[in-house]
Amino acid sequence: MTKFFLARHGETEWNREMLFRGRSDIPLSERGREQARRLAEVLAVEPIAAVYSSPLSRARETAEIIASCRDPEVGLSDELIDMDFGEWEGLSVAEVQARYPEGFRLWAERPGEFVLPGGEGLRAVRQRVKRGLGKWVGQHPEENIVLITHRVVCKVMLCEVLGLEDSAFWQIQQDVCGLNVFTANEGKYVLLRMNDTCHLRTGAGSPGPDF
Repeated sequence: MTKFFLARHGETEWNREMLFRGRSDIPLSERGREQARRLAEVLAVEPIAAVYSSPLSRARETAEIIASCRDPEVGLSDELIDMDFGEWEGLSVAEVQARYPEGFRLWAERPGEFVLPGGEGLRAVRQRVKRGLGKWVGQHPEENIVLITHRVVCKVMLCEVLGLEDSAFWQIQQDVCGLNVFTANEGKYVLLRMNDTCHLRTGAGSPGPDF
């Protein structure tokens, strides 16, 4: 059985400003670094064999903070990179609603079918997620591993774990540095914890909106 500790990266300024991030390489804010330190404290008591991260700096720095108190180096994985938001990257929600009203409506109502203009859709993310999970289970049988990634990837991975279609995307919330825990055994997943943010309730402040 492989045990996964899946978490979203800490806060960035673009999170606070409600800007679409995608592949834009935005660093953690100071508050995001404190959130990552709080998550590291929670994971410090777990016997972790490996830490994997999206190559984008907001995830990589979160992972490095977690790995700093243990032996594993951070392995960068393209399977964990954020969804490509294409023409929406760097825009606010209000700007996207104004410039792409029909696209924004489809993203809100039929997320599993929508492909971002100049970017990709949840189906492509799901393919990466499935490929990554199969690889990590094969590499780490009977071990605990940490995955640090992005909001969209976390949601899609949890849909895969729960056997849900991508249309359930908006029924799952993922806050910055929220922790999810699940196991994989003989092709079956069991979700143990979801979007746990108890470690952020003091000091680092409550998490912001799911964006």
